[in-house]
Amino acid sequence: MRLRDLLDGVVDPVVVVAGSGPPDDAILDRVDIESVVADSRRAGPNALFACVVGARHDGHDHATDAVRSGAAAVLVERPLDLAAARNAGVAQILVPSVRCVLGPISSRLAGDPSRSLAVIGVTGTNGKTTVTHLLEAIGTAAGRPTAVLGTLGARWGGRTIAATFTTPEAPDLQREFAAMRDDGVDLAAVEVSSHAVAHHRIDGTTFAVLGFTNLSSEHLDLHGTMAEYFAAKAALFAPRLTSRAAVVIDDEWGRRLVADARAAGLDVSTVSRNDPAASVHAVELVTTAAGSRFVAIREGREPLRVSIALVGDFNVTNALLAIALADAVGLADEAIVLGLATVRAVPGRLEPVADPSGRSVFVDYAHTPEALATVLRTARALAPGGRVVVGFGCGGDRDRTKRPLM
Repeated sequence: MRLRDLLDGVVDPVVVVAGSGPPDDAILDRVDIESVVADSRRAGPNALFACVVGARHDGHDHATDAVRSGAAAVLVERPLDLAAARNAGVAQILVPSVRCVLGPISSRLAGDPSRSLAVIGVTGTNGKTTVTHLLEAIGTAAGRPTAVLGTLGARWGGRTIAATFTTPEAPDLQREFAAMRDDGVDLAAVEVSSHAVAHHRIDGTTFAVLGFTNLSSEHLDLHGTMAEYFAAKAALFAPRLTSRAAVVIDDEWGRRLVADARAAGLDVSTVSRNDPAASVHAVELVTTAAGSRFVAIREGREPLRVSIALVGDFNVTNALLAIALADAVGLADEAIVLGLATVRAVPGRLEPVADPSGRSVFVDYAHTPEALATVLRTARALAPGGRVVVGFGCGGDRDRTKRPLM
C-alpha cells in the first residue's frame, strides 16, 4: 500500500527524510509499504518500522538496524540521524505518539480485518481465559468457524500460535485477525488485557461486543492505583471500539462500569450470579464437585437450563457472561447449551488432575489475591470438614504489592 494511503486520515504526518535536506512530502507517494513491524529484527524490504517507546527498550534506538534490513519508512516521535544506515531516502513520519497510531495503521494495511469478523472482547482481572474458551465452544456448536486468542495463545481451524502477550502488539494482532479472516473464521473470542488498552494495542479493532468479568488488585506496577487500573479497563468501553457490552455487576467496579458505558452511549446488558435485577442471572443453582446446574434467566428471552462441568460458583458467573455475549452476536440457544456442556476443563483454570488416591486435585492459574481466595473458597466447599492443601507461587518481578496479600 502506498504510504500516503496508509496514513491518510490516521495521522497528519510531518515527513522528515533521513539525512540532510528539508521535509519531502512527495516521498509519501513514492514509498510502498508491505508490512508494519515494531521489532527491528522482523523488518524487511518495504516495511514500516514503528519506534515504540517501552518500559525497558526504546524502538528509536533500533531504527538504524531496521533500515539496514530494508525498512522503507520509520514511525518516530523524534527525528533520527540514520546516516549510519547509509540510506538517505528513508521517510521518517513524525507523530506525537507511535503507539496511538500503530493500531489503526496496522489494521488498515491488513484490510481492517476485524470488520469481517464478529470479534468478542473479554476483559477483567480474572475469568477472561475461561469465558473465551466457553465462547469458542458455543461458536463451534453453532457451526460457525471460531477462533480464540489470549493468554494461552491463538487457535483456530487446527492452527495454533504461541502467546507473547495476553493481547498481542497491534501489528501482530491485526495480522492474526487477517489470517483468521482469510481462513474463513467467522467469530473470534479475544482476551483484552489492561496493558493492551493502556498501550493502544487494540486501537483499530472493531468489537461486536465487549464483556467485563471483575476487577481486583493486579498490574498496579503499571497503573499505580485501583482507580487508574479501572480507568484503563473502562477506556475499552468506548463507541469508537464497540456499541454493545455485557458487564458482570457482582463487584463495585462492574456497577461503575455499567454507568460509565451507558453514559458513553453503549447498549449494556448486566450479568450476575445472584442479583435478580440483572439482565442475565442464575436461579435453581446446584453446585457439586463435578460442576454446576442452573437455569439462566435472560431479559426478553427464554430461560436456558444449563449444565457445566467446570467447578465453582465463579465459573457459573463466567458461563452467564458467555451466555450474554453469545446472545449479543446471535448464537442460537441450542448452541449455547450444547457448547457450555462440552467444556470439560480449561487449561490451568481449576483444572482437575487425576489422583489414584481418590483425592480431588486441581491446578489453577490464580495469580491475584482475589483469585486465590476464590479458589480456596471453592476448595473448602468441595471438602466440608475435610482438609485443603495448597501450594502457590507469586511472581514479584512486576507487581510486588500482591505477594504479601496472597
